[in-house]
Amino acid sequence: MKPTHSIAWMILAIIVLTSFVVSGSTVLITAVSFWNDLERAQLEQLEDYVAERGRLDAALFDRMETSHDQAIAALETRLSQLDAEWAEAEFDRLFPDYGDGTRRGTDALFEGYVDRDGDWHFGTAAFINPDQALSTDTQRLLLAAYLVIDRFGESLQGLIDNLYFYSPDNALIIFAPNRDDRLSFYRHTAPSDFDLRQASFHDLVMPERNPDGQFVCDELSQLLYVQTGEALTTGCFSPLRRDGEHIGAFGTTVELRNYFTEAMSNPPSYGENLIIDRNGNLIAHAELLQTVVTPQTVARVSGRFDIDGMLNAIATTDDPHGTGVTLSDDQQWIIGYSWLEGPDWYAVSRLDRKVLRQNLASQVLIVVLIGVLGLILQSVLAYYILFRRLVRPISSLARHFGALRPLPAAINPVLAETLKERNELGLLAQRLESQRSRNERTLDELEDRVAERTQELEIANQAKSDFLANMSHEIRTPLNGILGLARVIQMKAGSDEVKEQARMIHESGETLTNLLNDILDMSKIEAGKLDLSPVETNIRDELRDVCALLRGPADAKGLYLELTVEEKVPRAMYVDALRVRQCMTNLLSNAIKFTQAGGISIVARCVEDSLCQDGKTGMMEICVTDTGMGIDPQDLKRLFSPFTQASADVARTHGGTGLGLAITRSLAEMMGGEVFATSIPGEGSTFTLRFEGMCIDTSDQPELPSDPSALSDAPEYLPLHGRRILLVEDNFINRQVAAAFLAPLGGSLDTAENGVEALKLIAENDYDIVLMDVRMPVKDGLETTADIRALKTEMASVAIIALTANAADSDAQACRDAGMDAYASKPLAPQALFSAMLEAWQAAEARRA
Repeated sequence: MKPTHSIAWMILAIIVLTSFVVSGSTVLITAVSFWNDLERAQLEQLEDYVAERGRLDAALFDRMETSHDQAIAALETRLSQLDAEWAEAEFDRLFPDYGDGTRRGTDALFEGYVDRDGDWHFGTAAFINPDQALSTDTQRLLLAAYLVIDRFGESLQGLIDNLYFYSPDNALIIFAPNRDDRLSFYRHTAPSDFDLRQASFHDLVMPERNPDGQFVCDELSQLLYVQTGEALTTGCFSPLRRDGEHIGAFGTTVELRNYFTEAMSNPPSYGENLIIDRNGNLIAHAELLQTVVTPQTVARVSGRFDIDGMLNAIATTDDPHGTGVTLSDDQQWIIGYSWLEGPDWYAVSRLDRKVLRQNLASQVLIVVLIGVLGLILQSVLAYYILFRRLVRPISSLARHFGALRPLPAAINPVLAETLKERNELGLLAQRLESQRSRNERTLDELEDRVAERTQELEIANQAKSDFLANMSHEIRTPLNGILGLARVIQMKAGSDEVKEQARMIHESGETLTNLLNDILDMSKIEAGKLDLSPVETNIRDELRDVCALLRGPADAKGLYLELTVEEKVPRAMYVDALRVRQCMTNLLSNAIKFTQAGGISIVARCVEDSLCQDGKTGMMEICVTDTGMGIDPQDLKRLFSPFTQASADVARTHGGTGLGLAITRSLAEMMGGEVFATSIPGEGSTFTLRFEGMCIDTSDQPELPSDPSALSDAPEYLPLHGRRILLVEDNFINRQVAAAFLAPLGGSLDTAENGVEALKLIAENDYDIVLMDVRMPVKDGLETTADIRALKTEMASVAIIALTANAADSDAQACRDAGMDAYASKPLAPQALFSAMLEAWQAAEARRA
């Protein structure tokens, strides 16, 4: 007998292993702590580096800002000392008219000249191109600017590259004696329409962009004209304001290649230096110093960096206008930054955190390797003990007994050994095998019972479907006679009394038809076989028709019936008109039934404005509010359940099947909406119907009359006049009704009581249209239609219309599958009959073409 192996011993082994894991974790924690200390030291060194670098980088811009401030002060002094008459003469001498509408500095201003005091002046050019004549004050300003730039430019040589004054009158005075192009562009070649106001720095100094007159620098660009090549330059400016008015700005353009060469040198280990501005532009990088700088070059180098991400990371620090170190959003880059106040740039040193950590990792690698080796040894031991002795047997048990019908465990090679074990796993396997046997027997019994029950349900469901289909046909056949004869009597009655009696018969028949339709609809809804048929519908007319239909019952009870349609409600919508009318009729009929005094108000509105636009789909809402008896709150919860009314007293007093609201709720949900009710007992109720629809912008269509005589005169039905028609119908009353409806069309009418008689007549005569009843003795309509379509004569293509009391969609499809061209449901209505005949006639014409 094999010794017993207890799972407790395995748990003890797991505990031992856990101690090894804890030890390994301690080693790892120590290594991580050492790692963090080293990384913190590296970051502190980086912060010191960028602080020193920022101080050095800012020196040039501090020097420019100081020079501009001194120049502005000197200009104010000069303006106060200049004599107007002397200034005008001196202005004309220094800046003569160039002949093209511009004034330019003489060549002597740049080449050099000695004034009356013996002072040497050189290196200056001027370009003045105002929109209108210069005022005396403007001339004095420009002359004073020249005197200041001439003196300051010479004194600042070696410290800054150039100094210039720019006024909003499109005037520039610049000192730059060391320029390779000798400022010949401004002195000679600049076109007469050259406008410095198009330059990017123009907006930088204007009050709209710089209301406080702060020292500001432009982004990296070619700010001054260079005839060949590209200049890696920037411009810094100090606006000049007098009495709140902007009169110009001092500026300095700096060729930054030497400056950037120094700034980009000696980057930190594992990193690189760059300069960026606040707008996300790359100002400088080592690669820009190795080649000619073009916009394409700058774009290519910028693409390597997430500059916006750097700016976001800097903005989230405690001191974005100072010096610091932060991490990028993706934690991949260490960003050291120093803000350069003058140009509003950032000197940035970016380090790859991954590379930095790889370097740090080498210092703790030995500790980690020892820990990993220990973990590997522990993992091997845990695998042997846990997986082979515990996990694998349990997994095999789970897979085997997890099947729907597992086989006996004894025939499974893996479980056969487990069943023989004397430990907990062995006992578990034996218990599972015993339960498997009991489950097998129970499952067999359940499957037999489910099969029997399923068969019973299928038989019962088929019996219900057959009953409803037969009931529909048997009731609709006499209903067709009742409604048709009532309409014929109305047409031929000689007195108003007889017409009124015929109308009452017709309305009673319609009520019975609606009751039958409710039962059939409820059956279809429960079976999931009710489909919607959206068509273009004049929703306003539909609402008015429903109100007109039920105004008689309301008037009979002395109730008012008010309809309000808001302006935004579209005239035409794409919805199932029949189902919308059915829902409205149910709600309005209930309101009239349960209201004894007062009346009913109907309000139609758009829940969503999109419904008011052509081709847009939105939600329509119709509220029916009555002043009736109201509904108790506990009854509202079950109000929309099938065959349910508010109370037994209501059922006894008012009658009804209780299907109307249940059908309305199902139809509303099918149309993408809902129906709900609110009520105050004793005061009245409001039922709200919502459904989705699409607005259609179409012209108004005239409403067709319902009387066969008037209907036959409609233009669309003219093709039906004078046709030879065969009516196949086994019911005498229905033949009389159809004959009365068809009489206004003229032509001739033959009748047959079954399919055999119909085939005989068709063999002897040529007919244009055949009206075919579906359910008849001897030979039904489907068989007869198939025989007609099989003929070898021209009658095989005759127009055939199905006349049937079967109202289901499947019945209509069966008629079309048999070869019929159109479908008219009983009880017949003149317009439905004529429309079906026209559809069939057009289909027959298309076959003959």
